[in-house]
Amino acid sequence: KGLSAFGNFYARTILSLPIKDTTGGFRLWHRETLANLPLERVRSNGYVFQVEMAYLAHKFSCRFKEIPIYFSERKWGKSKMSFRIQLEAAFRVWLLLWQYRDL
Repeated sequence: KGLSAFGNFYARTILSLPIKDTTGGFRLWHRETLANLPLERVRSNGYVFQVEMAYLAHKFSCRFKEIPIYFSERKWGKSKMSFRIQLEAAFRVWLLLWQYRDL
């Protein structure tokens, strides 16, 4: 939970995102929204893909609405993110600022 909270704070702060869960995979997208985004520029994989899509949508002034989902069965456990994946995600957030500087 701590890693997730910090990761969301980190991405939200650096990218000025107006959402709480930057890595949330449960998002609904309007077809028109996706059709109007430059998806050919998306380069991220894994967790950072969700951050990149949110950032891209934010840069295009798309609206967001969050409805939290609580998974009660995951109270304890180990993170699926290795240290290498954490470093990559932290670095990629900064690269997004550069990649979309023209928008």
